[in-house]
Amino acid sequence: MNRLLIVDDEKFVLESLTELFAEQDDMDLEIHQSANGREALDILGSMKIDVVLLDIKMPGLSGIEVFERVNLNWPSCRIIFLTGYSSFEDIYHLIKNHKVRYLLKIEDNETIIDTVKNALEDIEIERRQSERMIIALEKQRLLAHLVQNDIFSGLIKGVRIEDMSGRLVLYGEDFGFTTASPLIIIFCQYRRQAILPEPEKCSWQLSFAMAIEQALHNRFRAAFVETGDSEGLIFLQPFSINEFNDISPYLYVKESLNELTGISQGVMPLYYLLILYDKPVEWHSIAAVYELLYNYAFAGAMIATQGGSCSMVFGESGELEATHKQTQISSLTVKKLVGRLSNALHQGDKKGCYKAIDAIAIACGEIKNRHALPVISVYQTASLVYMDYIIQYKLQETVSFQIGLYYLFHMDSFSSWDQAFEYLSELTRVIFSSMGHLDRDKTQRLIRRIKHYIDDNLASDLSLTSISNEFNYNSAYISRVFKQSTGINLSAYIMQTRIEKAKDYLIQTKNPIQSIAELTGFGSSQYFSLCFKKKYGLTPKEYRI
Repeated sequence: MNRLLIVDDEKFVLESLTELFAEQDDMDLEIHQSANGREALDILGSMKIDVVLLDIKMPGLSGIEVFERVNLNWPSCRIIFLTGYSSFEDIYHLIKNHKVRYLLKIEDNETIIDTVKNALEDIEIERRQSERMIIALEKQRLLAHLVQNDIFSGLIKGVRIEDMSGRLVLYGEDFGFTTASPLIIIFCQYRRQAILPEPEKCSWQLSFAMAIEQALHNRFRAAFVETGDSEGLIFLQPFSINEFNDISPYLYVKESLNELTGISQGVMPLYYLLILYDKPVEWHSIAAVYELLYNYAFAGAMIATQGGSCSMVFGESGELEATHKQTQISSLTVKKLVGRLSNALHQGDKKGCYKAIDAIAIACGEIKNRHALPVISVYQTASLVYMDYIIQYKLQETVSFQIGLYYLFHMDSFSSWDQAFEYLSELTRVIFSSMGHLDRDKTQRLIRRIKHYIDDNLASDLSLTSISNEFNYNSAYISRVFKQSTGINLSAYIMQTRIEKAKDYLIQTKNPIQSIAELTGFGSSQYFSLCFKKKYGLTPKEYRI
């Protein structure tokens, strides 16, 4: 969607042009208007405008003065000077700029529309060129990310570095890391409400790695590789060992863990647990170190994140040995099962949820001790999956009326682990039953709310921007879903609603025409008459008679 600003001190011209472009459904415009230069600058100071239809001769700030400010703040904006003067000597030096055009007010509507369309086409061409430049600049970093993901994923799974030699030769400098120097490894665990599609996942992985490099003042090359739906490994290697003088790169990273936790939340606004391995890691040890860090987080350290994001150094809590002794189940296997539970829940697969819960219960079945950290961790992870889902779909009241949610975070209420997992199965049944009674079509609910808001605020500003701000949605999204759901543009719907309401006022009241125009948001009686006659073939006065 593009934004068009029409600036003219002649009310009739302003309203006629607004109506003209409101009728152009194929142009998908958000239209704003201003009667003077100062007001136009206020609008331009609050949002990005793509095209300005600008009167040259206006009281106060002239069109040329407005142009100079626009050109300074929004250099990509196209200006179309619109004037009643046949001489263009006032703007002769300006129209040499390829972003400036010139029209007479006496031009026919088709010429005016074509001129704006041409300006929008120029913007689109420039936008695509800019996107291509950005893509070219990011291509090398994206390629490096994909290469790093390929190499490190294999090493995490236990592939020997010697067996990677062919790929390393093939990738060359695109890999970015050197196998001649050890790595600093950080295990990263996080919470998110839903599984990201692959393009978005790749994008935030790359953003995460780049943000880590910035937080470490670009002294390290960073790669982030996801090893599951809610965890991964950060690999670090200094660009130059000479930058660290009297301290080791490892110490630098260790002292920067808090800063890394902060930037992690900035990339993905959910809480994190970062565990730094306590020494530099040789390449052949990556798989073993991952297993140690994963078990450490899975069996005990993960509980520390319940109060928010945190960071720690592997082994400093002294719990590692006890953790290994208690782990009588494959933590990686259970992690996959909880991932399946999350996928099934978000995909609406009730049977899949039951199967995942049964599989988790079987995997944990050998441990009878209700204080065993591995099973506590499994239950808490599954509970968080349910809590995230209930919050996301606003099911708290509906579900809690049928089953207590207290048990999600109070495991001491169960006499056995079997009873705990039976509770999760029952909670699954209640959730799917509740979802069947809710209106899951969010788009239709949004459309109803927008229509209700329009009905209640006909006399107010009903621009696309004001409506999108009211509902906290992107303006392009509001415009698109409204058209898709109703078959009519939002601006056309507003105009239709205003005219229908004005017609009711004409029939049911004796209010003056100007008063009705103001009550229904037309502003002036002239503009109201113009729109009304176009719809009904009669002026409001003639219709009332």
